[in-house]
Amino acid sequence: MGHITRDAIKVGLKKSQANYFNELVSEAHVRSEHLTVVSESGTSASYVTAGNGSITGSGMSDVAGTVTFGGTWDDGDTAVITYESAYDYAPHVILGGIHNTNGSGAVLVEVDALTSATTKFTLTASGTCVGSFQYFVVEPGR
Repeated sequence: MGHITRDAIKVGLKKSQANYFNELVSEAHVRSEHLTVVSESGTSASYVTAGNGSITGSGMSDVAGTVTFGGTWDDGDTAVITYESAYDYAPHVILGGIHNTNGSGAVLVEVDALTSATTKFTLTASGTCVGSFQYFVVEPGR
């Protein structure tokens, strides 16, 4: 397993495209095809519209984390995950680990829209949201 420090990573990055990398990641571990990111920043999760739903986060950073839905979510309710440090460009947000299903096999995390901005990403529910998902954020190269 190789260990690469933030300073070693910064040498290979173009400052104009990755100037926030220094703030987001304190170190990275590379093993074969695996990448582990250790972040010093904290990212907040907030529920921003009317309804009885809520969200909590665990292991959250500007790069990755887990969001868990609680309460009763309704169609059109919105959750906002706000980054500690803004990106230069709106990043790509990849959702995964949505394995919460009912007895009929229907997915219980129903997301109608995902929008990305430099300071946050927003999920809009298309129905009930029960369970959790993981996210991974990557800023596109320019």
